[in-house]
Amino acid sequence: MECGVLCGDCAELGSCAVAAPLGADEKKFLSSCALSSRALILDMLAEAGTGHMAMAIGCAEIGAVLFGKFLRCDGGAPGWIDRDRFVLSAGHGSAFLYSWLHLAGFAVSMDDLRQFRRGGKARSHPEFCRAMGVECTTGPLGQGIANAVGMAVSQQLMAAHFGDDVHMLHGRTVCIGGDGCMHEGVALEALTLAGLWELGNLILICDDNGITLDGPSQISNGRNCGKMLTALGWTVQEIDGNDLDQIAMALQRARTLPGGRPQAIIAKTVAAKGIESIEGSHRAHGLPLKKSELVGARKSMAPDREAFEIPENLQNELNALAAKRKR
Repeated sequence: MECGVLCGDCAELGSCAVAAPLGADEKKFLSSCALSSRALILDMLAEAGTGHMAMAIGCAEIGAVLFGKFLRCDGGAPGWIDRDRFVLSAGHGSAFLYSWLHLAGFAVSMDDLRQFRRGGKARSHPEFCRAMGVECTTGPLGQGIANAVGMAVSQQLMAAHFGDDVHMLHGRTVCIGGDGCMHEGVALEALTLAGLWELGNLILICDDNGITLDGPSQISNGRNCGKMLTALGWTVQEIDGNDLDQIAMALQRARTLPGGRPQAIIAKTVAAKGIESIEGSHRAHGLPLKKSELVGARKSMAPDREAFEIPENLQNELNALAAKRKR
């Protein structure tokens, strides 16, 4: 386990030959992206006067690796047939999705972020809009996982139909679900089918921050999700979901491991990481911050920039990344 990722394949793959840590420059870039996402989300929630920041802010490093490195997508061509599909099943954390779609160059403007949850395009829960990069509407918890399974099936059917005529199709479906999603029957049924059908193009990231609206997640669910998914035919990895290297290596392994099994990454994160007064607390799940907490959090995350501002050097790097993705 030299890579720091806990999984069941190290004996076969030695010191994780398919996964390598990030380079210094790439890690610096992704770290800056994660911080900017947290600041943007904080600004969005403050402007809207609402909460639900536990997952949105706690998963910033996961978002940075997904949208800054891993996902095959192009904000200028959101309908590209062989794109990776990203589904946010934990839809109450929609600020996460909109902030990352904006940073990745999709049709989510800064004005959309300013109008978050107030009648604009950036709704309280993701609503399908391909131009914006929102692949499906995810309302009830667990429904996004079921949608993701359906997308993975469709991708495999399409690849089997067209085959070598288009040099094969390589698109994956990546889904983030939280503790609440994993509680739901619709998710369990879909996860069972994914294992049975050996959907090796499906990656599920379980945001395991140990918190629900009522308190620690153990008070409502004693299920071991890793063991459950293994029993359903999934390959499971467990990582620190706030560690950029571990996230990047786990996703790389999930893309390259053979065997035709769906891939699950159990990511241990800190709810509302970086907001000292509430991080790791059930208060981070649904409640808005007090004004004094907002001021303190904003000062610690982005002391030298205005609200809804992205540093110019980072914006230039993001623009360069978007240009590389052009289809």
